[in-house]
Amino acid sequence: MSERPPISPRSPRAALEPEQVPPPPKRSERARNPFVVVGNAIITILIVLMIGAGGGYYYGRQKLEAPGPLTDDKIVNIPARAGMTDISDILQREGVIDNNRWAFIGAVFAMKARSELKPGEYSFQKNASLRDVIGTIVEGKVVQHSVTIPEGLTSEQIVARLTDNDIFAGRRNPDVPIKSPEQLVVLASIVEKETGKADERSRVAAVFVNRLRQKIKLQSDPTIIYGLVGGKGTLGRPIKRSEIQQPSPYNTYVIDGLPPGPIANPGRASLEAAANPARTRDLFFVADGTGGHAFTETYDQHQKNVAKLRTIEKQIQNDTVEPAEDAPPPAAAGSPPADTNPTAATTKPAAPKKPARPAAPARQGAVQSTTTPPVVQR
Repeated sequence: MSERPPISPRSPRAALEPEQVPPPPKRSERARNPFVVVGNAIITILIVLMIGAGGGYYYGRQKLEAPGPLTDDKIVNIPARAGMTDISDILQREGVIDNNRWAFIGAVFAMKARSELKPGEYSFQKNASLRDVIGTIVEGKVVQHSVTIPEGLTSEQIVARLTDNDIFAGRRNPDVPIKSPEQLVVLASIVEKETGKADERSRVAAVFVNRLRQKIKLQSDPTIIYGLVGGKGTLGRPIKRSEIQQPSPYNTYVIDGLPPGPIANPGRASLEAAANPARTRDLFFVADGTGGHAFTETYDQHQKNVAKLRTIEKQIQNDTVEPAEDAPPPAAAGSPPADTNPTAATTKPAAPKKPARPAAPARQGAVQSTTTPPVVQR
């Protein structure tokens, strides 16, 4: 048997104390590597982001599919050129969505529908979810109304029929300074005659609405023509300088505000534009030479656009009078001489509704007067 070492007697306190404190474990050289530290931090951040994204996705999906606050079906009008924030405010005010407008904005981004929101009058069903609401606006499922306008009715009879039908009641923007459906039709008729482009109607209407607010004369060229011909047709020639200030109940260069009646039969799009014009500060517009118009808030910028239009028309006029590369064959004996009038014999650009008035001030009408000579009447 091996002998055990003798046990030296110790006090109880000394017996409880360790003979030697163990040294702390050495840190791995690999763990102290800065690349490892950075990598661990990145992995931690990614894990936190993934957990947050997963939670956000789950919450967003629940919010997107959850029933909305509508207790009954409701019709809401989304005006033209309304942005995403404006639409959310309208829907919130009408009770289509709850008070969390950011949920609607986030849902629009999630559905990638920011550029697909369309104006119009929409019918939202009871308890419509955010997905249903956004889908309705994106697909453009507007409410359809029908109005029968028999042939042969006068403008006054059309106004009376629209007033009795009351289709547009409650759909007009309350900020528009229009007091009655009759005035709405009058304003829409001016918009109808000023532009044929669908995407410009609301902005043209905004120019006239802004002028009405600031008590500026509308100065619309079609109203001059209507006053001259009495609504019996077109003028058939450019407007003369002397006719601009010719007194007439319809001449908006002379009268204040709207004419006493409509100057045309406005279409649905023009009525919609007059009821809900774009939210701009524009006070002027002029043809841009491409079939559309350039809109401005200030007169100085408007004058620059007028100068651009005159340059374009001058260039087009110069192009039309340039001789052809191949000389024309000699005329046969006894045949009448060729017409050398380039204005009457060649295709001219989109003719402005006013003749040349170099000294006349620029106006906001559909087409500005230019230095191009008027077409020769034959």
